[in-house]
Amino acid sequence: MIHISRARAVLWGVAILLLLGFAWQWTSSARASLGNTGIPVRCSASSFAESTTKTLKCYAADGTLFTNSDERVPTGYYLLVTDIILVPDGGSDASAVISADLMAKNPSNQFMRLRNTNNAMQPLHFTSPYFVLKAGQYLTASNAWFSQEWIYVYASGLLVQNVSYLPITVR
Repeated sequence: MIHISRARAVLWGVAILLLLGFAWQWTSSARASLGNTGIPVRCSASSFAESTTKTLKCYAADGTLFTNSDERVPTGYYLLVTDIILVPDGGSDASAVISADLMAKNPSNQFMRLRNTNNAMQPLHFTSPYFVLKAGQYLTASNAWFSQEWIYVYASGLLVQNVSYLPITVR
């Protein structure tokens, strides 16, 4: 039988509590990083014809303004685009060739080509952001010269101040 004195058991208990306290303090920065928050944003370009390029107009849920007349991402923020929707404005046409490009401009020129051969809406959702726009960048959409329908283009995502860590929660 092992005999441990009460004083020795108390000392071990205090030592364990101190170690747990230090571990808790040491991991507090990791805990804080899980609080990254994002502001929901929706962007749209209204119906436009083939051979046309439009800048998407963006609205943040908390009223944060996109800058200038060309809808640039505000200083100190990133725009994470997680959803893109292409909607042909074809009325009752059963099929049509649609080709549109969604681009992150100034200076990156990242783009995604969206093609459709019917008149159905084309929604795309990405678990991680497809585009990450920095402050000063903006989204444009172009309808190709050979597209047979006018189009609407929508994008949505989150406006954040830090892209160093995930998850991001919605404010």
